Amino acid sequence: MKIAKDQKTSEFRQNWIDRLREDLAEFTSHVEFISSRFEFMKKTNPKVLNDPVESEKFVVSLSENFHGVAKMYHQIQLRLNPIEHKELIENLHKIYRVFEKSKIHDFKLVTQLIDTVISCSQTVLKKEWEMVKSGELGYRITKYAALLIFVIIFLFAFLIFWRGN
Repeated sequence: MKIAKDQKTSEFRQNWIDRLREDLAEFTSHVEFISSRFEFMKKTNPKVLNDPVESEKFVVSLSENFHGVAKMYHQIQLRLNPIEHKELIENLHKIYRVFEKSKIHDFKLVTQLIDTVISCSQTVLKKEWEMVKSGELGYRITKYAALLIFVIIFLFAFLIFWRGN
């Protein structure tokens, strides 16, 4: 029963890893797309960004991406443990603050922040994957306890056989 429970926990952990990876990819792709569009507009038609009416039209054209950023940001935060994943949360927040500070047009800054989030998330995902590979603590304890019992029984049988001859 204990092994079955730990097996299910590992399945949930693997699902969590997969979903977090998908959410991070979607979040960073939305951010990068928005930033690249601002960078493109800044280089090709800067008047659009300076004209309030045109600027609003431009921002509205990206509203689905803005919504995706907000949704994925909050969804990722809800998946993470604020203590265990503090560094990743802080780096996600740095990207999110780029929108507040109107720095989204700074494509170089945005890509650096995305690279930091990806690097940090790879560390988190690797740690969780190592946990899945090695099994939950209860499973490992049960496995090694069973091995120890097997070795003791084998040694005991060997001693009885050896003394009998």
